[in-house]
Amino acid sequence: MKFRIDKIFERVKTLDALRELLLKNPIVEIQIPIENFYRTSRDTMLDFLSLSHLAEGVAKHGKVLNGNYVFGKGMQDYFTISLTKYEIESFSKFLYLHSYVNSNEDFYSSDEHWEYIEDLDGFEDNLENTQFCFPEIIDRYYANLVNSGYAEIAQEIESMDGVEAAEHFLEIEYKKYPERYFHYWLSAHSNNCKLNVYLSKDAWIIPNKYDFTEVLVKLGEAEKKAEYIRSYSYKVNNNQIICNDKVAIWFKVSSELRHARNCADVALSKFRGLVAELSETEYYLSKYADILIVKDTFFSYVFFIHDKKLRTKEIQDIRAKLNPLHTVLGNILDVQFNSDVNWQQLDDEKFELLCYDLIYEHPKFDERTIRKMGKSKSRDGGRDITVMTKSVNGKEPELYVFQCKLLSPSSSLTKSKVPNAANVIMEYGAKGYGVFTNGIIDSTLYDMLDGFNATNGVYTRENWGKLELEKKLAEDSFLRDKYFDTS
Repeated sequence: MKFRIDKIFERVKTLDALRELLLKNPIVEIQIPIENFYRTSRDTMLDFLSLSHLAEGVAKHGKVLNGNYVFGKGMQDYFTISLTKYEIESFSKFLYLHSYVNSNEDFYSSDEHWEYIEDLDGFEDNLENTQFCFPEIIDRYYANLVNSGYAEIAQEIESMDGVEAAEHFLEIEYKKYPERYFHYWLSAHSNNCKLNVYLSKDAWIIPNKYDFTEVLVKLGEAEKKAEYIRSYSYKVNNNQIICNDKVAIWFKVSSELRHARNCADVALSKFRGLVAELSETEYYLSKYADILIVKDTFFSYVFFIHDKKLRTKEIQDIRAKLNPLHTVLGNILDVQFNSDVNWQQLDDEKFELLCYDLIYEHPKFDERTIRKMGKSKSRDGGRDITVMTKSVNGKEPELYVFQCKLLSPSSSLTKSKVPNAANVIMEYGAKGYGVFTNGIIDSTLYDMLDGFNATNGVYTRENWGKLELEKKLAEDSFLRDKYFDTS
């Protein structure tokens, strides 16, 4: 049974009727609407604070089965909570009250309104001491607070009490929370996990007294089986790359790393001396090159990276020019070239299912949001697979659209074979676009994708051509055996 919190009065008119409905349904899904268009950071902060207050209230009344964001159309999203084993009397009263709060305009002139405001203020004052069932909501509140919320609050104080009062407010806040001066905040997960982890929109800072692999699992950003491969830094034509024998990325976060290290040096000095010093900076890359960890003396800095993975052509060019990288990058290419895949065993539909599986297991994407657009032959709109990225560091999830092209042997994928790519991106508001193909991706298509990135900011490096697919199949016997007869 689904209940949208602001529409309960449309289904039941009395508390007794709501109680009877709950008695008949051992599992309920509570839908809490969220506006996804905000005028100011203060608006956003208040909405996430109210959402957290309500969601945590729901969670206290029963056993939470799951809770997640559901992204709707237009300017309306939802946070949904599935609940069971709830106490009927208290839960029905809670739902009835909050349906009144969220749906009745008369509420704002009532005594209950001021009681609700006092309760919400008390909730905000106690955030640091709260163990959250849904800490990701409050992390989005903090993200808006430290990035522009403080500035908006200071402007309001200045307009009422003058510049000195505004400066005094910021001085007190930054003295109490020095990391916030650098736009970092102590994650709302910290109370739950007994870990001090600092987040920003650009990176995480993890003191080395904790194992960064365990932190990523506990905060829901990685699976327990995730691999982080020791990697190495090289200078290539005044550009820096990080690579191991499986994957390579362009290192484009040097300024963000300097800022994170500055925050750690100034604001987080209490963690110094708790571990033995490292003799050098260490780099670790996840298997899919979507997470980079830079580990130095006292801290590990975590970056969730987009569109930085080197393409096969870029690796070939570097390998041809530079001896120090030859062996490491060669291992990547050798796996690709030594693979033997009979693509003629697949039809269009099976090829799309293979692509679906690859996206489903990719840690960058939220597997709950992946959609395959019907049968391959009945498709319209040029979308084969759509998926949302995971929300990281308070950033909104983003829509990716993928097109799948199974080609005849020895064919390459040129831009003329995906003529509707620009229209698909514009029509669906995609923030990321990629292709899957069993052929070589032609330079004309790469040029077109780079143009989308340069002119519209669309992420276009998540592409899988013949070499990338065959490398993955060589490494993953489960997928290879699932789709190909290797006997």
